[in-house]
Amino acid sequence: MLEFWYEFGSTYSYPAAMRMEGLAAAAGVEVVWRPFLLGPLFKRQGWNDSPYNVNPARGKYMWHDVTRICTRHDIPFRRPTVFPRRALLPARLGMLEEMAAHLPAFSRAVYRANFVEDRDLEDAATIAPILAGLGLDAARLMARATEEPIKERLKQRTDVAWERGIVGAPTCIIGAELFWGQDRVEEALAWAAAGVGGFAAGDLVDRAAALSTRLGLEPHPEGGHYREIFRSGHGVLPEDSRGRRAGLTVIHFLLRRGEVSRWHRVRSDEAWQMLEGDGLELLIATPDLSAIETVRLAPTSSGGLPVHVVPAGSWQAARPIGPYALVACNVGPGFDFADFEMMKDNPAAAAALKSRWPGHVEVL
Repeated sequence: MLEFWYEFGSTYSYPAAMRMEGLAAAAGVEVVWRPFLLGPLFKRQGWNDSPYNVNPARGKYMWHDVTRICTRHDIPFRRPTVFPRRALLPARLGMLEEMAAHLPAFSRAVYRANFVEDRDLEDAATIAPILAGLGLDAARLMARATEEPIKERLKQRTDVAWERGIVGAPTCIIGAELFWGQDRVEEALAWAAAGVGGFAAGDLVDRAAALSTRLGLEPHPEGGHYREIFRSGHGVLPEDSRGRRAGLTVIHFLLRRGEVSRWHRVRSDEAWQMLEGDGLELLIATPDLSAIETVRLAPTSSGGLPVHVVPAGSWQAARPIGPYALVACNVGPGFDFADFEMMKDNPAAAAALKSRWPGHVEVL
């Protein structure tokens, strides 16, 4: 498994993205595509612009080098009139669960729009035909890309990039190993194919890291890491007048030692299903916080419950019992961030927890 981190405005990411699928297929390596933003990382390094603009001599070499690389690999290239080109819209689209299977083709098309056609990547007239060409509902997806949870997801993705040591694009990651630069792509794929730096059998901490990479998990606002793996195409209309929702949604959710799922609630029933690990402690509080129940979710072989349902509107929190816990969370009617509330954002509930249940404040 190789994580491919790239930026739509990045010159060197362009030839890397255009070559990645073919090279990965030849090497027998699965690739997870992770678009992110370089601008915030540049600011953390003290730059308000691309280093290729800050240092004109370096920039002059870069344009010559990229042209040479593209010529060598028979990749069309035209220097864009705007650099770096703003690419928030395609990056946010890359955060949508529905886009996961389409990211390689979508990304190549966006790169062509930038580095061949010299088009504005923030313009719907550029992006909508790309989505439509992939058989996707362009209007709906572009509307979703403007929603606050999606914007926050991209911000979190970029924060994770920094935390993992990424300082430029493209960057390939295998486990704890980083390979920065389009000229390191082949080496990164060889490393992944050979299993160099892979995870030792029985090392549960590394097993959790491997799961996070293989399942393509992202940070969740409540803590831990997740990815939505199913959203029903059939809609339902809940009786509480919140509006139409998908009939069911399912996510993978991973908690590692030291991580917690902080107190929150959802307006739908949520079934937690144990998949792997030593289990977790699930805390469930009544809406008025008059009672708290503790449930040990764990494989049946260890004497725990493999499935437990948190009723709609109940407060909930969780922490792993051992090195990690991987679960599936099934929500019906389907999950929507509009139906999600963190207790820390509800002063009355937070105060009630501190007053009545001081022993459970650490997961607030």
